[in-house]
Amino acid sequence: VATHVGGYEDIDITYRALGAWVANHAVSAERPVTERYLVSVPDTADPTQFITEICWPVKTGPTTTIKESS
Repeated sequence: VATHVGGYEDIDITYRALGAWVANHAVSAERPVTERYLVSVPDTADPTQFITEICWPVKTGPTTTIKESS
């Protein structure tokens, strides 16, 4: 999961960063990437306040390295 903060016009930057991480550290689970809109148009008219999670399913196992953030 990567969190994008801000308007959608540059969400592709977050997608590229997450895709690069998956390519280097994990194996895609071959399921659709999804978006979760934590703060969006119904919540605020200010796009700089939008918060979107991009969820890229990966397979777990010996080829996956996931670090928990503190």
